[in-house]
Amino acid sequence: QKDQKDQKDQKDQKDQKDQQNAASQQKQEQNHSEQDKNVGEKDHANNKEDEKDWQQQRWLQQVPDDPGGLLRRKFLYQYQQRQHQPNSDKPW
Repeated sequence: QKDQKDQKDQKDQKDQKDQQNAASQQKQEQNHSEQDKNVGEKDHANNKEDEKDWQQQRWLQQVPDDPGGLLRRKFLYQYQQRQHQPNSDKPW
């Protein structure tokens, strides 16, 4: 009888450990699925940011890159401003 009781106690302890392990594994799976969901959301956000960056680059590429022209316009503007100012002894 004592052997049967010991065996039953051992079986009960094993069952309890198995239940704890199963619960622990289920929690881990839930955490992994939540992490995967978060990663998916981050990937989606990154994709939106990448698309936005790409659109900005396309828009910037439409602007002509002419530093010489910019300098010519600056000098012309400064020349015209000086023509409209009264003569002064101070150049600056």
